[in-house]
Amino acid sequence: MRWQLVAVFFAVVAIAGWLVFQPREDAPSLVTARDHLVASDAVVATFSAGASEGYRFTSLRNGGWVWERTNGSDGSPLPDAILFTGQMYLLRISEACFIRLPTVKPPLIPGITVSRKLVNQPGLHDTAGTLFAYTIEATDFARNAAVPVSMRVTENLAGLAKSGTLLATTGEPPGLVWPGDYSLSRATPSQRQAAADLLASAKPSDYAEMVIRERIVGTTILNNAILGPFRIVIPEACPDHPTMLSMGVEGGQVEGLRSSPSPLRFLDGDPARIDDAVETLVKFRAPVDAFNAVAEAGGFGTVPVTSASVIVARIAGGGFLGLQIDSCSSRPWFRC
Repeated sequence: MRWQLVAVFFAVVAIAGWLVFQPREDAPSLVTARDHLVASDAVVATFSAGASEGYRFTSLRNGGWVWERTNGSDGSPLPDAILFTGQMYLLRISEACFIRLPTVKPPLIPGITVSRKLVNQPGLHDTAGTLFAYTIEATDFARNAAVPVSMRVTENLAGLAKSGTLLATTGEPPGLVWPGDYSLSRATPSQRQAAADLLASAKPSDYAEMVIRERIVGTTILNNAILGPFRIVIPEACPDHPTMLSMGVEGGQVEGLRSSPSPLRFLDGDPARIDDAVETLVKFRAPVDAFNAVAEAGGFGTVPVTSASVIVARIAGGGFLGLQIDSCSSRPWFRC
């Protein structure tokens, strides 16, 4: 009798344990639907990283992708998209004008660049109905990949059945990897075709390059700060669109899309010349007041890009910039 009671006891415990840990009926289907979504022919992910602008990442099953920076007010794409054709990384300078980048660190996007299969995700925790949380190693996406980084990801699968949309967040304080709020959905046929056409037609252009360091003029907030180095590229395919890149353009969750129109205007010549600029005797590390005095004195003309002097230039949009040219690579369309 005693042995029978013991057997009944263990049977009850086993049944109770099974009931407690048995997943809800909808959980497996939600996870499967999520994994089917991210395995689609084309997926569009939109996300923000705590800034007024956002990002749109269109991923094709063949391995190519288009990573665009978007206007925060209306979501329209900005010019400086990064593309991966499946063979090379390209930065879009303007319409039909691209330069090649040696490498790019893609953004952290749950379902696309990490955690492709939720069904196999280690440490997956079903938190509340349609919420699934897990921790990932995010070191590869960090600004400094030498420092180990982990991030908590929460995916909300509630929208899959209604709108086919997956929501996710890595809502942690900014650190080595910026947090983000994500929305993933299947690309429409027009979105998929547009990305495929762009990747098929994009070709790298050769480019001339200047490397400069900057001093901010007109403020004492950054009195002694030296900024840069920054690269200004002048592509053969669009020489009228000189573009300044930060040295972080080739990687980072947010830094991966950092380019802007060149603050300097150039004139043709041999060598090319910086328009509306003046050479000075001011030392580059001088207090900003010295640069302010040069700007106020005027006498601006043109300065050759071969100048070894410290330069003060009137920049596009108004204001002044102190700069020093570290190097310049010459091309037939831009002479150094």
